[in-house]
Amino acid sequence: MLILAMAVTAAAMLAGMVVLICADVALRNLRLGNLPWAVELAEYGLYASTLLGAPWVLSIRGHVAMDLVLRLVTPAFRRIIELSSSALGFAICAVLAWKGVDVVLTSKSRDAMIWKTIVFPEWWFLALLPFAMTLLAIGFLRLAIEIIAGESLSASARGH
Repeated sequence: MLILAMAVTAAAMLAGMVVLICADVALRNLRLGNLPWAVELAEYGLYASTLLGAPWVLSIRGHVAMDLVLRLVTPAFRRIIELSSSALGFAICAVLAWKGVDVVLTSKSRDAMIWKTIVFPEWWFLALLPFAMTLLAIGFLRLAIEIIAGESLSASARGH
């Protein structure tokens, strides 16, 4: 439920960014001024929506896969590739989550601020990374367990 809520939030943020940027462009073209914070907000929104949406994409197995390669190898080798990629994904996300916590704590302890059009504590911006990476690590671990239990992850093996 949390992952779905994150995905819905990411989708809403993307829709909001489309409206915001279109409004900014329309205001400029009509010579009614502009929204000076629109581009900055869109930058933050792209970062946040990517991190919020990634665990959901992984949960539905919508992440990038080399289906062409997986179709050319034997089922046993496909299982090795899938398990290896899930283990690597877990390891990378776990390291990013761990390092992300360190970066957030360092930023908070230094009272670092982001000084642009919108001013706020830097750690607010950074805190999403370890949270999302932890959920992704759990997702990759779940996939690895499914592979060990005998479920194939590839689209070609699932009939897609």
